[in-house]
Amino acid sequence: MAAALGRWTGADRIVAGIAVGTHGPADLTSPLVWLESSHPVPDARSVAAGERALALARSVPADHLLLVLLSGGASSLVALPRPGITLQDKQATTRRLLLAGADIHALNTVRKHLSAIKGGQLAAAAVAPTLAFAISDVVDDDLSIIGSGPTVPDPGTFAEALDMLARFGGVEAYPQAVVTLLRRGANGVLPETPKPADPRLDHVTTRVIGSRADAAAGAARAAEALGYRAMVLPEPVVGEARVAGPRFVEESVRLADNANADTCVIATGETTVRVTGSGRGGRNQELALSVVGALA
Repeated sequence: MAAALGRWTGADRIVAGIAVGTHGPADLTSPLVWLESSHPVPDARSVAAGERALALARSVPADHLLLVLLSGGASSLVALPRPGITLQDKQATTRRLLLAGADIHALNTVRKHLSAIKGGQLAAAAVAPTLAFAISDVVDDDLSIIGSGPTVPDPGTFAEALDMLARFGGVEAYPQAVVTLLRRGANGVLPETPKPADPRLDHVTTRVIGSRADAAAGAARAAEALGYRAMVLPEPVVGEARVAGPRFVEESVRLADNANADTCVIATGETTVRVTGSGRGGRNQELALSVVGALA
């Protein structure tokens, strides 16, 4: 997204900017500055990127435009722990939620309330008109969840974040500082994240410019160009990866059996994994492994 921005015909009007990711584009145009960061668990580079992003947002004059480009992973890539917790607290909380199989809504409900930049707080810190474009990596394109919603109101609460800890492992499994912070917020001691109708976000417009439907349509066009009959499953693949995999095979075989040509079945979604041992990999690898028996 940053590289494409640099190729835009109006790129000469860019005064300053940063781009954050796990690996940098080869053709990033000045004055955009590349910052390497960490995903899916934040590290010190994530905090540095968060500090840089917040400072940049605050520095844009009211007669300029703040442009925010969001894609997958922003919750970890740009992180700024709230006062009262450390980076280590946030790392431990993120790891615990991931291992417990928390979905992205649960995960980001917690992360927004441990952050000084998410849940609309980045845009609320800016005085300039703000325009944000997002490539969605969540199945329902919820702007408050994509990248933990740094430019949109947060409908979630501290109490809901606390409930997520209880649901995924129990509050005793999480750092005490995190539990204390969320309890203070739930009791009204700490200010909530910006909510819908908050005037601090009146200057902000946020839009989804790419979704799982767009990705599936692109994959279907590519499959058809290779001579396949492309069939896109309308419902997202969600839930436990080891369960979703065989279901996907079953549905694919059913569709292919009724087709009169080589068929490519395309699915989109986001599964979860509950880690109970010391295995390696992620949810996509677990889904692929889980289909082996069904394919055989």
